[in-house]
Amino acid sequence: MKCGKCGEEVSIQPGRSANFCSNCGNKIEAEKSGDWKYFDNTKDLLAHIAAEYGLDALFSKKYLSDHASPTLPQGKKRLVSEAFSSGAVKILQDNMDTDQQHKEIAVKQAVKKLTDLEFSQEAAERIIREFTNAIGWVMQEPQDEILLLDNINKLMMLGWQSADLGDWKEAGDYFTKAREKDPSYSPAFLGLICVDLKCPQEDKLANVKDPGSITNHKYYKYAVADPAIKTQLDGYVQIIQDRIDAEQKEAVAELDNNNPMSPLQLNLALTSAIPQSVSLPQLDLARPFISPQPLSPTNEQFAALQNPQRAVKSQQTQNDIFTDTSMESNNVSVYPSVGSIIKFADIDWRVLSVENNKALFISEKILEKRPYNVEDKGITWENCTLRKYLNNEFYNKLGAAKSAIAETRNSNPSNPWYGTAGGNATTDRVFLLSLDELVKYFGDSGDLANKRRKDNKGNNDSDGIFVCDQYNSARIANYRNEGALWRWWLRSPGYLGSCAAYVYDDGDVVVGGTAVNSDSGGVRPALWLNL
Repeated sequence: MKCGKCGEEVSIQPGRSANFCSNCGNKIEAEKSGDWKYFDNTKDLLAHIAAEYGLDALFSKKYLSDHASPTLPQGKKRLVSEAFSSGAVKILQDNMDTDQQHKEIAVKQAVKKLTDLEFSQEAAERIIREFTNAIGWVMQEPQDEILLLDNINKLMMLGWQSADLGDWKEAGDYFTKAREKDPSYSPAFLGLICVDLKCPQEDKLANVKDPGSITNHKYYKYAVADPAIKTQLDGYVQIIQDRIDAEQKEAVAELDNNNPMSPLQLNLALTSAIPQSVSLPQLDLARPFISPQPLSPTNEQFAALQNPQRAVKSQQTQNDIFTDTSMESNNVSVYPSVGSIIKFADIDWRVLSVENNKALFISEKILEKRPYNVEDKGITWENCTLRKYLNNEFYNKLGAAKSAIAETRNSNPSNPWYGTAGGNATTDRVFLLSLDELVKYFGDSGDLANKRRKDNKGNNDSDGIFVCDQYNSARIANYRNEGALWRWWLRSPGYLGSCAAYVYDDGDVVVGGTAVNSDSGGVRPALWLNL
C-alpha cells in the first residue's frame, strides 16, 4: 500500500491491521477483511492473539485494540489496560524463560499489581490466569476455583464482580449457575434482575427510570420471596417514585410560571405596572454564550407585577451582593444573565444558567491548587477532602453572598465511559461541576454521551481518553494571572475510584482523570445563588 502522506510504498504483514511508513512515520491502516475476527471476551481474545501472531504479541496492547469488539465490556477493557499500565503483564513477559517456581511467583506479583489498584483478588487472578493460559503456562488452579461448583456464595461473588466490570453475560451465567444450585435462592434472582437492568450493584436499582421495570420483572416474585430482599426492592421502588413525583411537580410549577408574552412585552408590562422609582432587573436579550438558553422571565419578575415592594427588596439584596466588574467603581447593580461576568466576594464569577429564580455561577478563573483528596485512595465526591473544604472554609469566605447561596441536591453519576461509581447524591452549597454538567453548560458535541474517544489532537482513537471538540476554548481557564493551568477538577470519578476527571489546560476533557491526591489540580467552585 502507498502512504497517503508521502507516497512511499508500505507493506503490511498478513494478519496485521497497520504499519508505519519508514519514510515519514505515518500510520497506514489496512482494510479489515470481512472475516476479520473480533472478540467480546478477554479469554478468547488473548488465545486468538497468541495463536495468530505468536506469544510476543500478547505483550503489545496494539493487537488487543485491533481485535477487541465494541461490545467487550468497558470494565474488562479497563482491567486489561491496567494490567499493562501497572506492569503486571511486564512481570509475566520477564519470566517467560524461567522455571516453574519463578513463574508461580511472577503470577502472584502480577496479581498484586492489580489488587494494589483496588481490583478484587478474584478479578485480578482471573485476568492474569487468562494471560498465562494464552502463553501456555501450566499453573495450579486456586483451591477456591476447584470448589467453585459447590459454593453458591462464590458464584454470587463472581457474578457481582463481573457485573461491576460491566460483563453482563458472564455475570448472568454466574447468577444462573447459583440459581440452578438452589432454585429457590432469592439473591440469585436479584442478581439476574440487576443484570437485565444493567445495574452493577443492587443499590443502583434506585436509579432506573421506571419502577415497573423492577416490579414487573419476570424474576421479581422469586426475588421478593426473601423478606429482606423485598424490603430492599420496595425501598428502591419508592425512591424512584418519589423522584418521578418531584420531577412532575417541578414540570407543573414551570408550566404555571410560564408566560406567553415575549421578553420585550414582559419588560413593557413591568415598566407600566410598577412605579418609576422601582429599579427592576432587566432581561438580557442578547445572551452572548456558547449554548444560549431559551429566554424565560423569572418568578421574581412575575411576582413584581403583583408586589412592587418585593421587587424593591429583591433588588436591594442584589445590590448587597452584585457589582458589575466593568463598572465596579460606580457600584452599579446588575441582574445576572447567561454568559455575563459578575464580581462578588472579591471573585469574578461567570453565569452558566438562570432558572427558577436562581443563577448558577462558576469562578471565571482557577482560584487555587488543591488535591481532590489528600490521600491516594478510592474516594467519591461525597467523602473527598475538597468537598469538605469548599462547603466549610471556602464557603465562610464568601461574605454577604452566603445568605443567598442555595443548598443544591447534586446527583453523582458513574463515569459514563468506565462505569466507575460516582457515589451517593450530596447536598452542597459549593461544589464542582460534573462531566454531564460541564458539557451541558459549556457546549455539548455529543462526544461524551456517545463515547467518541479522541486523542489530545482531536483524532478519533479507540484508546483515547479525551473529549476534544469545538468547545475546547470555552473550557480553558486561567490560574489567577499565570495563564491556563494544566487541569481543573470535576467532581466525577475517573477510570478508577482513586482518580477524578478534569479539564486540561487546552480545554480537553480527560474523562479517565488522574490521581485524586495530585496537588496541581485547580479549583473552579460552582454554586447556585437565590436571586
